[in-house]
Amino acid sequence: MRLFCRALAAVLLATMLVHTTAPAEAASRPSAPRWVAAVPMDKAVRITWHAPASEGRSRIDAYAVQRRNTTSSPWVTVKYTGPRARAWTEPRLVNGARVFYRVVARNGSGLGRPSRAVAAVPRTVPSAPRVPEADAYVGALGVYWAAPASNGGARIDQYRVQWSLDGATWIGTASTGAAPTAAAPLTLPLAPGTRYWLRVRAHNAAGFGPATGFGPYTVRTAPEPDPEPEP
Repeated sequence: MRLFCRALAAVLLATMLVHTTAPAEAASRPSAPRWVAAVPMDKAVRITWHAPASEGRSRIDAYAVQRRNTTSSPWVTVKYTGPRARAWTEPRLVNGARVFYRVVARNGSGLGRPSRAVAAVPRTVPSAPRVPEADAYVGALGVYWAAPASNGGARIDQYRVQWSLDGATWIGTASTGAAPTAAAPLTLPLAPGTRYWLRVRAHNAAGFGPATGFGPYTVRTAPEPDPEPEP
């Protein structure tokens, strides 16, 4: 009976120690960094954060920026910053490939709780549209082109066409969501008999890319009616 009582007392003591030391150990480390954000850039991502609500029982001496490439892959620390840092930019990433980040504060007791995870897709503007062309109609030009060689790592959501009377001052604009073709061109109603220069550029989430210029093209005029035969 005494042996049983001693064993029971040992179990109770061990349980009390687990429940009293685990919260104390957690409280000695920093809480999670707040307001973490990831801003996509060209082949890079900039991560920003705010300090935790609690530093724990000693001052924060570093922040660990951790990354993973999928939602199931392990977290890898890619940078330790100083205690006053609130941002870091990771370079040499692949445009169009999503990456995930979190930030963890560290003090003398070790790493604290991780922040919430954030994601970003590095990107840049598209390259210039290719092989632009225009067909002359009566009172209009039908324009078409091929998509850029690179979308910059983000979906192209718009093309913008502009026209000019001298190739320098752009006086009109039209937009389309997809690259038109010779069989289905973008039709621009323009002044018959007038010569126009054109340019087109692609747009994605990073902005407009460089323009491709082409022309000039002269809009066709309606043919003169046949004269009535003399009586």
